[in-house]
Amino acid sequence: MQEAAVPLRRTDWPRAALRVGAAVAAAALGGLLLVLVLYPSVVLIVQSFVAEGRLSLAHYLRLARDPAAQRVLVNSLVTSAWATVGGTALGAVLAWLVARTDLPARHLWRTLLLLPYMIPPFIGAIAWVYLAGPAGYLNQAWRALTGAAEPLVVIYGQWGIVLVLILYGYPIAYLAALGVLERMDPALEAAARLAGAGPWRVLRDVTLPLAAPGVLAGALLLAMSSLANFGIPAVLGFPARYFVLPTRIYTTILNFDLRDNLRVAAALSMWLVAIAGVLLAAQRALLRRGRHTVVGGQ
Repeated sequence: MQEAAVPLRRTDWPRAALRVGAAVAAAALGGLLLVLVLYPSVVLIVQSFVAEGRLSLAHYLRLARDPAAQRVLVNSLVTSAWATVGGTALGAVLAWLVARTDLPARHLWRTLLLLPYMIPPFIGAIAWVYLAGPAGYLNQAWRALTGAAEPLVVIYGQWGIVLVLILYGYPIAYLAALGVLERMDPALEAAARLAGAGPWRVLRDVTLPLAAPGVLAGALLLAMSSLANFGIPAVLGFPARYFVLPTRIYTTILNFDLRDNLRVAAALSMWLVAIAGVLLAAQRALLRRGRHTVVGGQ
């Protein structure tokens, strides 16, 4: 027997309309994402493989044989590695102090520690030039007090970039670690202390393993942010002729004497994409090695 179609009840119409509206909104959002994000990215990738009007690896081979490009790649990896290690350590320690200790005025510190995140890194780099540049206030005071001809601090170059990246990047790691630490069940640490474990043993065997996913996530975000940061390496790197990938891409775009300069810059940008992919794969591999559960919270 053929079954008769069951008409929708009046109460079913709002649900059906919501489903149709959600499908239309999802399709519109997907189309917008395709046009504004995916399409420009595909164009960039394709152009990096175009040389003299045909598909070629010429730009990648040129960069692979260019000692200056190799040095820039090493500069980016070293700078971002130090900035990631320093920023993650600083952010995790500050998050632990705010979330898991009796720090006075914790709620005030919780907000104040986010202030560097609210300041554009470009502006922060300029502020450090005023403070620790060759004619900065710190070096002027040093010369006045000691009569030395050499400055106390050299802010230009690799270590100046690393310092400022840490100071303006640690809030990323701080926020990621703070979210995990605040949701952690304090009964776990209390049980460890009742079992005779000291504060450092509790930190090593209970707190750090549970906070590992948040710390690793913050480290990944900080590493990507450091790799892609342009403002700080531009302000503190150009005077010392110290280049990283974003600043080298910028100078390549402006090098109108270089043939296919935009396509060479696109090939350079693929190096950043490749590094980000490796970092993401490494983080997932590390998290798969162990089981991480935060008891309490969602």
